[in-house]
Amino acid sequence: LGPFASVVMSSIIIYGIAKYKIMDIILVYEAISLYLLLSLLLFIIYLFCLHAFKFLFFFFNIVPREWPVILSGFLIAILFSPLKEHLRRFLRIRVLKLDIEFFTQRLFEILFSFSNPKEIFNNLQTVLSEFLNIPKKLLFLFKEKNDFPFEKEDLSEDIDIVFKKNTLFFDVLKKTKIMIKEEEKRFEMIYPEKKQIVLEFEKFGYDVAVAIEEKGEMKGVIFLKEKKDKKVFTYRDQLLLINLGYMVGLSIENIKLYHQISEINSYIKNLLDNAPIGVISFDKEGKVSLLNTTIESILGKKEELLKKHFSKILPDKISSQVREFYENISKDIKIMELNFKDKIFNVITTSFFDEKSEFLGVQVIFTDMTKIKQLEDEIKRTEKLASLGVMAAGLAHEIKNPLVAIKTFAELFPLKYDDPEFREIYSNVLKDEVSRINNLIEQVLIFSRPQIPKIEEVNLFDVINSTISLMNYQFKNKQVSIIKKFPEKDVIIKGDKERLKQVFLNIILNSFEAVNHNNGLVEIEINEKEDFVEILIADNGYGIKEEIMDKIFDPFFTTKEKGTGLGLSIVLRIIEDHKGKIRIESKEKMGTKVYVELPKRIF
Repeated sequence: LGPFASVVMSSIIIYGIAKYKIMDIILVYEAISLYLLLSLLLFIIYLFCLHAFKFLFFFFNIVPREWPVILSGFLIAILFSPLKEHLRRFLRIRVLKLDIEFFTQRLFEILFSFSNPKEIFNNLQTVLSEFLNIPKKLLFLFKEKNDFPFEKEDLSEDIDIVFKKNTLFFDVLKKTKIMIKEEEKRFEMIYPEKKQIVLEFEKFGYDVAVAIEEKGEMKGVIFLKEKKDKKVFTYRDQLLLINLGYMVGLSIENIKLYHQISEINSYIKNLLDNAPIGVISFDKEGKVSLLNTTIESILGKKEELLKKHFSKILPDKISSQVREFYENISKDIKIMELNFKDKIFNVITTSFFDEKSEFLGVQVIFTDMTKIKQLEDEIKRTEKLASLGVMAAGLAHEIKNPLVAIKTFAELFPLKYDDPEFREIYSNVLKDEVSRINNLIEQVLIFSRPQIPKIEEVNLFDVINSTISLMNYQFKNKQVSIIKKFPEKDVIIKGDKERLKQVFLNIILNSFEAVNHNNGLVEIEINEKEDFVEILIADNGYGIKEEIMDKIFDPFFTTKEKGTGLGLSIVLRIIEDHKGKIRIESKEKMGTKVYVELPKRIF
């Protein structure tokens, strides 16, 4: 009875191991098969090597002794490890078909392919059925519809999808990652709470539940049927399924990100294509990498532009500017006006970089300024007409007063011709009034008729010093101080010397008249910049009222009793002719600052 009882007992133990996964029996199959094949293969290699070494020793007339045995044993020792791994992999993939690495690789290829959803899930069902010997029927359970980026139409007929918040699976699977109905059923007598889980399994009609995790959070459950041959899910099977849950979660996360990126890309593309500006980008090699629809109307069709070098498609003026960005990589922005194909473009060129500040390429933006320029010209013409109207009214007023004096003299001249005192007084008045009219006409001509500037090298020190010398007597007579803050070396610009004198004479004269009192101060400062020179003329005079600040450059606008109102208008015209700028800051009773910017080169 003893030996017979041992056989029965061993059979029960083996059944328990296989049925209830006390040990993964696949490991036993694998180990036995591996070492039997390895022993046989190594024995064959050993015999072959032994006879080969013996033959070589006898061929060279050497007494072999134990050397063939030692060499053959050494070779077997080297071959053992690589042969073992190759055989193990062969058994797992070809015979047992349960290699986790191979299964994971197949899952990765399926879930992260660019196939359509239906094809992805069909392939997933096939692989699961092949590796685990289960039916192809699957069920996906999620809490919210947003957790699953597919519709039912995207899935095969054997896959169902359910959305349900209140179920035990979400709570239990957070810890266990996998549940099998048979195991839960086995322990429901010991643990009453297992009964509820079994009822949930029966309600869904499936036998295995696997957690789907996304970013470390439980998002859903995959349900599978039991094996076709009714065998249990081994420890190896469970590892494969847990791995499946992680990969499905990662795949869903990637799909969501892909949809978000696609939506963003689509939005950016529509934004660029519908933008009224032309955008074209060049990669590190200077070849076109991106462009929008508007740029096609400027440079040509997309098919003709893509992957071409910037030097072959951009106008020469812009191409040379882009080349500078590639030769001297910087984060500068350069703006240029371009006349191209009967249009005027404002062209912005800049480099772009990644988050690590590594150079990625250059971007060029074309803005069609043709209509804006036309509108600006129309506004300028309108402003000129408006100025002409103001000028005509002012001119009529200014000329009318001298004409009254001339008319009076003409009327009285025949009657008082013999009166020497009359002749002397009125001849002087007549002379002054005619000079006044002549001076007025000359100023109007300067304002209304652009003069061709005489461009030469101008030393600003000389211009300003000679201007000040013309007024030294007035400054000393009224005890007005003038302070000069000039750089140590001469400041040279290109311009019309005489017209620039007229600018500074007008401004300094205005400052003098504003501080025409004791303790008056006029300060002149020159600051040299890279591309331009800034001249500041400041005084501590009465200042300008805020309500008239926007009128000070208007022709014939003046607050002086004997002023013509053309001084600052002429100043503005001369500075604009020199491609410069003028800006005035002033507050009543707090003085005035006049900033004049003149470029070093204007042509």
